[in-house]
Amino acid sequence: MNVSRFLWQLITWHFPADDYVRWGWWMLSMPLLLLVMFLTPFYIAGPWKGLGQRVVRAGLLFLTVLFGADVAYYAQAAYLRATVSPRECYVTGPSRYGPYDALVCVTAGLAQNADTEGFVRLRSTVDGTVLAEREFYNPEFTRVHWEHDSLSVGLADGSAEFQLPPTWLDRLRAKLP
Repeated sequence: MNVSRFLWQLITWHFPADDYVRWGWWMLSMPLLLLVMFLTPFYIAGPWKGLGQRVVRAGLLFLTVLFGADVAYYAQAAYLRATVSPRECYVTGPSRYGPYDALVCVTAGLAQNADTEGFVRLRSTVDGTVLAEREFYNPEFTRVHWEHDSLSVGLADGSAEFQLPPTWLDRLRAKLP
């Protein structure tokens, strides 16, 4: 059922705000990765002639599929961040420890569920630029805790943690889609 809905989205280019995109990427990339992992030993274990060339080809194929799965996951996450409804976001802050506020957005799940997912954008209150961004997988995303050198959204595993002020790498990542 999820595969057909996902493929229909690809054919029609109509992407509603639901989880079919996430399941679709998973359902397309994981079997391909597993197929490559299971067939690689059989491919390499052929006749001794050309063994080195087959090992190199199998390694390249494995790395290509692994890289492709990462790119597909990033594209899916970027799509969810770009299409999140403003109703699913709220602003916390400003911080007492600097010119910051945080935009917390939920992309999947409900507040009462244990599988709530979303992202947090640390923004400057001076000009509104995004300084850093993190994903969270935490039902306690409403718990935002500001300290003089950090910001945390959520509790325990799956929470989003920021260092204040953000590092240059955080600022660079925030400019990516």
